[in-house]
Amino acid sequence: MYKIVLYDTSNFEDFPIGGQLTSIKNFLKYISNYQKEICKEILLIGITNKINEVGVIKKITIDDNSFDFLPVIYRNKDLNNVKSSLRIEYVKGLFKYFKKIKINKKTINYIHTPEAIIPLKLIYPFSQYIIFSHGSYFNMIKGFRFYQDKKIIMCFFKKFIIYAIKHASLIFTLDSDSTKKYMPYNKNIIQVDNSIILDETIKPKKNVHDPIRLLFVGRLSKVKSIDEIITATIKMRNVTLKIVGDGEEKQHLKGISKNYKNIIFEGSVKPELIKNYMQESDILIMNSIFEGKPMTIIEALSNALPIITTNVGGISYLVNEHIDAEFTDGKEKSIISAINTIKSNYANYSESALNNSKKFDYRTVNKKIMSEILKNNNKNRR
Repeated sequence: MYKIVLYDTSNFEDFPIGGQLTSIKNFLKYISNYQKEICKEILLIGITNKINEVGVIKKITIDDNSFDFLPVIYRNKDLNNVKSSLRIEYVKGLFKYFKKIKINKKTINYIHTPEAIIPLKLIYPFSQYIIFSHGSYFNMIKGFRFYQDKKIIMCFFKKFIIYAIKHASLIFTLDSDSTKKYMPYNKNIIQVDNSIILDETIKPKKNVHDPIRLLFVGRLSKVKSIDEIITATIKMRNVTLKIVGDGEEKQHLKGISKNYKNIIFEGSVKPELIKNYMQESDILIMNSIFEGKPMTIIEALSNALPIITTNVGGISYLVNEHIDAEFTDGKEKSIISAINTIKSNYANYSESALNNSKKFDYRTVNKKIMSEILKNNNKNRR
C-alpha cells in the first residue's frame, strides 16, 4: 500500500520541459535527501515516451533513491503536432490502469494535474486528495484549446474545476490571484513558492554582450505571445533572441522570423541544459497572457539574469520591478523600452536578481510543503 500517490502529466525525468516538472523534481529531491525513509512508499503516476512502458510499474532514480513510477499513457516528445488532449488521454489511461494502484482512505493522493481527480473519485469515492495548483484552474478553461468551440464540454469542465476545488482536503497555490478565486469554494489553502537548487558558484554579471542576448524558455503556444518578442527583436539592432522549447506555434513563429539570423530556435532540450543557455544569455524574456509563479523566472534569477515579463499571475511576487525586472504590456514597443532600461543599468539588475533567488531554496520550500501534507493527513485520519 502506497502512502503517497503523486499524479502529473510528465515522465518525472525530462518531459515535458517546464516549471511544473522542475517543481515536482525538486520536491522528490527533497524527499530523497531528507525523508528518504518514505521513498519506497511513494508512487508516481504519469506518462512515458517509450510505448512498451505503458501500464508497467518501473523504478526511477532521483539522487540515489528510487521511486515507483507507473506511466499510464504514451506521448511522443514532438510537441509540434499535438492532435489530441493530453488531459483526456491521461484520464483514459488512469481508468485503464487504476487497478494496479493500491490505495485506501489513508493514502495521500497528491494531485498536480486536476483531471486525475475524475477517475480517482469515481473508482475510489471515499479517497481524499491534496491539490498543488501550478496556476489558476480557471485559467485552464481559456487554454483548453481542443474544445473551445464545444460549449457543453466547456461548461462541464468549469463545473468540474469547481468540484475539484471544493472537495480538496488541502490546496497549495503559487499566487494570490488563484488563492482569491479558490477561497469561495475552499478555505484550506496555503500559498507557497516554487523552488530552485541554488548554485553557489554563480556570480552577478557585470555587462551585457554585444549584441544583447535575449532568452525565451517555454512551450511555444499562443498564450506565451512570443510573436511580440520576435517583432521587438527584429526592430532592434544589436539584439539576438534564442527560443528554447517546442509547441504548436513553432512553425508560425519560424515563419515570422525566417529572414532574420539573429532569432534562433533551439527546440526542446533536457532540463539540465537550460542552465547553460541562461549562463550564456543577458536577459530572460517572457510575455504570457497568464501564469502562476513560473519556475523559469526563478531559475533565471538564480543565474543572475534580469527579467522582462508581463505582470500576470504570481510574477509580481517573484521579481521586483525596476530592481531585477521590468514589466511590459506585452507589446513590442514596451518590450524594446524594457530592454533599453535594463541595458542602461545592467550590473545592478543582475546583482539584484541573484540576491532575490536565495529565498527559493528547494530545501526551505519543500520542507514546508511536506510538513503541511503530513499534518493534513494526520488530521483527516482522526
